Order: sequence, then C-alpha cells, then structure tokens
Amino acid sequence: MPGAFCLPALPILRALWAAVCLAAWLTACSGLTERRPPAPLVLEELAAAAAARDVLAKFDARNPGLSAVKGLGSFSVWQANTAQRARIAWVGKRPDKLRLLLRDISGVPIATLANDGTWFYLDAHSERRFYRKAASDATLRRLLAVAISAEEIVCLLTGRIPLRPFQTALLQPDPAGGGEVLRLWDSRGRLVEKIYLDPEGQGGVRRIEMFDNGETLLYGVDFSGSLNVSGYLFPAELSVFSAAQTVFRLQIERCWVNPELTVEIFQLSQGEERP
Repeated sequence: MPGAFCLPALPILRALWAAVCLAAWLTACSGLTERRPPAPLVLEELAAAAAARDVLAKFDARNPGLSAVKGLGSFSVWQANTAQRARIAWVGKRPDKLRLLLRDISGVPIATLANDGTWFYLDAHSERRFYRKAASDATLRRLLAVAISAEEIVCLLTGRIPLRPFQTALLQPDPAGGGEVLRLWDSRGRLVEKIYLDPEGQGGVRRIEMFDNGETLLYGVDFSGSLNVSGYLFPAELSVFSAAQTVFRLQIERCWVNPELTVEIFQLSQGEERP
C-alpha cells in the first residue's frame, strides 16, 4: 500500500524544504501591501489600463499552438547559500499535467514526481518508497515548499506567463529602475501579481512576483536568456525565489515541442520499473 504522504529523506528535497521553511517565516513577517480601493479608474489610470490590455493580449498570443513540451536540463537547490545540483527531465501538458524526473550528477535516479490532474504521485527511488495523494496545490506546495501550482509550473515550462485571477490591471513605470511593471489586483483591491517587463522594450518579461491577499510574497521567478525551438520561445533559465533567497534554479538545455503524450505518462504505480 502507498505510504503516508510525508517528505522523504532525499538530500536535494530536504535542502529545498529547509531553505523555504526560513523563507516562509521571514515572508510572513514582511508587509508588501499595495492595495487600491475598488473605485472607478481616473483618467491617468484609464491609459495605464489600456496599455495593460495590450500587454495581456501579447501574453495570450505567446507560443500559440503549443500544448505540450518535453525537456532536459539542470536543477539546483539552495540551502544556507550552498547549492545542491541534479539533472532533471520533464514532460508537461496544458493545463496541469506534469511529470518530473530528478537524477543525481552521476545519473542515478533520485525521485519521480507526477500529476495527472486527479492524483499526485511521488516515487522516491533511492529509498524505494512510493506515495500517492489526491492532486491539489497544497500537496505540491508541501513537497516543493513553494506556493506554486502544477498549472503555473506547466505554464512556465511552455514559455507562457502564469496569471492569477484578477479584476484590474495597470501598466505603470517601475519605480525601482527602468522598464514597466504590470500590476494585477483582485476584486477587493488586493495586489495578486506583478510582472516586470524587459526594459529594452522587446516585449519580454524579466520577473514575476505572486502575492497572497496583496500582502505576502508567495514566490517570484526571474527569467534569463531565451531558447527558440521550432519557432516557440522558452526561457533559458528560471530562478524561483522567496522573500529570503533563491530557492531553486532550472536551466533548460533542450526542449521538444508538442510530443505525443498519453495520460499514462503522468501516472505512476507502485512497483513499476524504475528508470
């Protein structure tokens, strides 16, 4: 029978967990409120809202026709400013189907994670332990120690920008430097997301930040470089961070677009042949 779902004693996963436990405590103590009252937009904001709609339309048009992706790369986890490195392979299918395989630097499998939209699976190869639990954002958050959903991960891996549900969007100058920031607020005037545009004006994104209730930074992603695969654009590197530090970094080395994927590839069973 599958074991009780708890974090296995895998060094790279333990490092990820420990790094974010401190980050979560520090984040909870920080105030990042940027509330706006649910009132009609003034004239200046109407222009900012129109500009935001143009940016959002470009996001929506990113990588049209791309529904699935397969990739290889390297994966680093930080703990106390020390990085642990692994190899990673993945397949993802929109909106939220996902499979990740972690190997150590010598190629030995560490763990396989999968999400088929109904169940979340973890096969801890080095411990020969298997876990299955109903799929939920909370399950993924507990394992990765970052408040990110499977749908948001797939969105990032397919070269798109994840968007939290919002009611108001304004494109405004970035007060901390060059470029512009797209800010999204919910219906209660709470900031839910910031998207920092490339200051060179090429329509790219250099950073996103996700917030809870407009007050707490859940996580952010820095984008670096780009890959062009059959006309589809992907970031070359993703660095996921919390309020305290970088949590993990994914360097994308190779991508295959729209591979044939069956639902079975996003499912794991206890005792199946390990990679």
